Amino acid sequence: MKMTHYKARNKVITIGEVYMMATSKGHFRVTQPMTLDFSVKGCEMNVAASLSSLGQDVSHFTIISDDTLGETVLDFMKHRSINTQYVQKTTIPLCICLVEKSVDKAPVKVANSITKSPLETFDWSAVSWKNVFQDAGWLFWSASFVRLQDAAGRLAEILQSAQADTISVVTDLSLVNPGITDFSRDIVTSLIPYSSVVIANVENINMLLETDFGDDTLAFTAACTKLNELYPNITSVFDKVCNGSRCYGRGWVNKRYIQTPEIDIGCIVDDEGTSESFAAGLLYILRFHEEQHALNFAIAAFALQHTVKGDYNEATVNEIIAVLQASRRFQ
Repeated sequence: MKMTHYKARNKVITIGEVYMMATSKGHFRVTQPMTLDFSVKGCEMNVAASLSSLGQDVSHFTIISDDTLGETVLDFMKHRSINTQYVQKTTIPLCICLVEKSVDKAPVKVANSITKSPLETFDWSAVSWKNVFQDAGWLFWSASFVRLQDAAGRLAEILQSAQADTISVVTDLSLVNPGITDFSRDIVTSLIPYSSVVIANVENINMLLETDFGDDTLAFTAACTKLNELYPNITSVFDKVCNGSRCYGRGWVNKRYIQTPEIDIGCIVDDEGTSESFAAGLLYILRFHEEQHALNFAIAAFALQHTVKGDYNEATVNEIIAVLQASRRFQ
């Protein structure tokens, strides 16, 4: 298969919102006396943390509140070895999202404190993008960004500049911040033309294109072909598929279908952070290897993340490779 030639620069840039999630401890309703667990959240930041765990140099662009909560977020990112030099501060309070835990479903939103996104006040003009792009090869954003109408216009300019500098723009349409963002087709449509790599399932593509493709292999290929026809800059689409406790990755690269070996996940502990681990796995390997290798690594990271709790990858490169090698032995 012909390999897509991506820019041979090491650094990855992620752009996205961060917030605090308050979760009821145990399975209490918020109307009951209870204890709350607080955690730092943000899809793109989770991808950055996953990449950092793999040893990748990554910088996250966001804005935090100029108070104790903001400092907590900043300390968290520094602890995860994420470059925070482009993190700005604002007087707008950090969003707090209150959720209830469910036994067999993702946390259910009860309420959030958001009134205006801090990213809408990010001073993009204060950033020397020429310097930022100098040693960067990849820029990542996701569907969690798409509710930010005011910020989306400025992001479009940044993505255009990145594209002109031959930086590979990676978009994940499968990621949203639960309780914070919904899929906004209009905003995604304005940003997706600058992407060369897209992470999406058929449902995501159908929402974007207003189509009704099925979910089998032929339908996935047809959906990706249609996406490429409308947005020719998109040359690669990657997806992860879970069937109970088994999963595999599939992709559409330079008009050809690729697929990974199926992996037996085993005992599923949690599914939070799995999509972020998949995205990070792709970005990590695509820097130096062809797409099939990247997809193989990404689906192994995806599978492994199901066996632990947490919002981002904690596994080492060798641990992920071991999962992939084991899956091949049992094919």
